[in-house]
Amino acid sequence: MDVTGRGNREDWWNALYRFIGDMSDKLEANSHKPGWASLTFQELLKRMKAEVNELERAISSGNMREVMLEAADVANFAMFIADVAWADNKWGDTANV
Repeated sequence: MDVTGRGNREDWWNALYRFIGDMSDKLEANSHKPGWASLTFQELLKRMKAEVNELERAISSGNMREVMLEAADVANFAMFIADVAWADNKWGDTANV
């Protein structure tokens, strides 16, 4: 699999910056909600799966802006999971921290 998508570094950096913007927009829109630090992995994963379902519906609808925003929601929940793992460091692995 070509992980660079369109084949060059500039393209994937541009895609990443656009995506980070959408992730940030979604976080800002939901900033009134409680944070994720106290949630368990299971709770976060359940909510991420619900976001995947919303992404599937957006794809089916053909609304590309909704697809982008729902993909950002999924990514935000993946980030929350990674952040909790970072904070908990359940593996005791400090070599890569």
